[in-house]
Amino acid sequence: MGELFRSAEVAVQYGARVARDIASDPEYDCDAGTVVIVLDASGAVIARHRVASFATAV
Repeated sequence: MGELFRSAEVAVQYGARVARDIASDPEYDCDAGTVVIVLDASGAVIARHRVASFATAV
């Protein structure tokens, strides 16, 4: 189960924020290969955010 959002765009933005938050954790291992996956109501993947890509932006 997860969060429900009013639109796919808002869900994708939230996924990016979660990935950014994980990347900003000082204990996060950039080599872990963590990916935040956003699904639509039917379970289809609508976005993938690689956490390591946000680590350099922090």
